[in-house]
Amino acid sequence: MSSIDNNEVPTKKPKAKVCEVFLSFRGKDTGEGFTSYLYTILEDAGIHVFKEDNDLRDGEQIGLKLLGSIMQSKIAIPIISENYASSQWCLHELTLMLNCMRSGDQKVFPIFYKVEVWQVRNLGGRYGDAFNKWKNNLGGKVVEEWKEALRAVCSLRGWKSQNYENGYEGALVKTIVEEIRSELYGTSQLIKEGTCKIEALRFDEYGYKRSYKGEQFKELAHLRWLQWERCPSNFEAANFHPKKLVVLNLSWSEISEDWGGWDPLKMATQLKVLNLTGCLSLRNTPDLSAFESLEILILEECENLEMIHHSIMLVKSLISLNVNGCRRLEELPIGIGRMEQLRELLINDTAIREIPISKGSLKLLTQLDLSHSEIDKLPESMDSLESLTQLDLSYSYLEELPHSMGSLGLLTQLDLSHSGIRKFPESMGSLVSLIQLDLSYSRIEELPEPIGSLKKLETLNAFNCALLAHIHSSIGNLTFLSLLDLRKCHKLAQLPDSIDSMVSLQHLLLRGCLLLKEIPDSIGKLVSLTELDLKSTSIVELPQSIEKL
Repeated sequence: MSSIDNNEVPTKKPKAKVCEVFLSFRGKDTGEGFTSYLYTILEDAGIHVFKEDNDLRDGEQIGLKLLGSIMQSKIAIPIISENYASSQWCLHELTLMLNCMRSGDQKVFPIFYKVEVWQVRNLGGRYGDAFNKWKNNLGGKVVEEWKEALRAVCSLRGWKSQNYENGYEGALVKTIVEEIRSELYGTSQLIKEGTCKIEALRFDEYGYKRSYKGEQFKELAHLRWLQWERCPSNFEAANFHPKKLVVLNLSWSEISEDWGGWDPLKMATQLKVLNLTGCLSLRNTPDLSAFESLEILILEECENLEMIHHSIMLVKSLISLNVNGCRRLEELPIGIGRMEQLRELLINDTAIREIPISKGSLKLLTQLDLSHSEIDKLPESMDSLESLTQLDLSYSYLEELPHSMGSLGLLTQLDLSHSGIRKFPESMGSLVSLIQLDLSYSRIEELPEPIGSLKKLETLNAFNCALLAHIHSSIGNLTFLSLLDLRKCHKLAQLPDSIDSMVSLQHLLLRGCLLLKEIPDSIGKLVSLTELDLKSTSIVELPQSIEKL
């Protein structure tokens, strides 16, 4: 038997805090910035969080402490950043989180931090590079599990950093903390005193903990902005009279086209913004004819949407239509092409094969996003888009561009990356306002004479154009060009001497041009050049003029 000294006070071992939220993150990307900030604000809100830098753990098996922390957490938040997939530790964590979610013990809310959901889902960019490495090093089975985990997490409700006030992280963190606290603890009474004076209303609990009856809305006569993300499908709206509603956000709600709330909303004739992002039960949009003032319709990531109601043709005021990520949507209503006020048409990552552009239509359209779509041909009526400034055709099946492209005189950004484009039409030289041209991973075979007419061009990206074999000397006319990226253009054997005229060129990237044996001696005249990458080329001797750089 041991004795206790009179001066010693026996103490109990303090209980470990119960982990309510588990953060999975790539330390090199966010550990000292966004994740640290989020962790601090969550802890300040009284939420117990587990955070451990996984960059120190690569190559190990998941330890018992971490395993227990993930499994006991009520909520898991994977912070999907640019290099998340380059850490097998992160991928292990993600797989375990989703397994816990499927067993009903946990909820998973991802944050897509400065990455696009489609990029993660399709293993684009650094995600593809990471998985090529894992496949070579670890074999097929575990890598397929990780791929499935990434595909699954892309279908979950979460947050995208770029959606919050131009990426302002304070607004994003505030939203996350409010939702997580509400999910864990619920909220109090209500009021997508003083009730009669309320003009803007946002629900913290997003329909998770409770649903509301319409009688609680009967005094909201002045309501102009209603944000009710994750609104329940059983909302009873008998006393809901939103006559003055201007903005309605029902993102990630369980509502369908048969939802009972649509009828009272028909009186919202002043509605300008309708946000239905991520409404996965929606197969068809409701009748939109009552929304005669509607300007912005957001249907992004409504993955089961198959049809847009033909009544959209009656909404003459529509400025922006966003159906990005509606992967089952195969066609747009024919009347879309006749909408005189439309300025944005975003149909990225859909099953749409044709855009209904008719001659003389969509004259005010400034942004057209056709990336990741199944469109394989553009109509000659493209010349009607006389106001277009941004055109995204990346990851498309296009093999050629129509001659009418040359009429897009206001175009400043053209993205043809990862497309099947092999050559430019002669008319491309008429794109005199073009500032950025992305051809990376395309099948382009040459940069022909018209390239020299794009005199405002500042960025020309031809990275990994494996078929690019010739660059016309007219490229020397690009006196505003600051970046020329020709890395991994394996068939490129020569640069034109006229390159010395590109007086603004700062970055000339030639790494991986295996057939390139020499560069023009005149390159020494490029007084603005700060980066010249010649690694993995066949160049043996550098011109003496480079010593001046």
